[in-house]
Amino acid sequence: MEEIELNKNINEIFNKQFNKIRNELEKRISDNEFMRRKLMDEVILIKNDIRLLSYMLLGKEKVNEKYNISQVLAEPIRIVFAGEGKVINCLKAEGIDTLQELVYYTETDLLSCRNMGRGTVDKIMNKLNELGLHLGMTKVGV
Repeated sequence: MEEIELNKNINEIFNKQFNKIRNELEKRISDNEFMRRKLMDEVILIKNDIRLLSYMLLGKEKVNEKYNISQVLAEPIRIVFAGEGKVINCLKAEGIDTLQELVYYTETDLLSCRNMGRGTVDKIMNKLNELGLHLGMTKVGV
């Protein structure tokens, strides 16, 4: 009888330790997955930063040779206008997230947006010009 009790206690201790180790491993796997996703997000941001820097360093002609226009139009506003908080906030308030969405707007459309003044619109138009784009585009490449 004592031997059965002893085996039962050993089994309980073993199960507790096993469950503790299993939970710790599951937590570590979950943490690693989170870190992997976080690293992938960082890689994407770095890739976008490199593309943006190439716009600035190479000039629009060289960039347009390297990247097709659809890649340029797909760029997020937050990357293209990095450091321009007012521009980003005004465009986000209008639901504009990419250059493709932005270039369909006209200068008049932007000036009628809430909190969007002449200075902000000028910054937008200058940046688009640097990238070989303009407001009021009706189709890609116009």
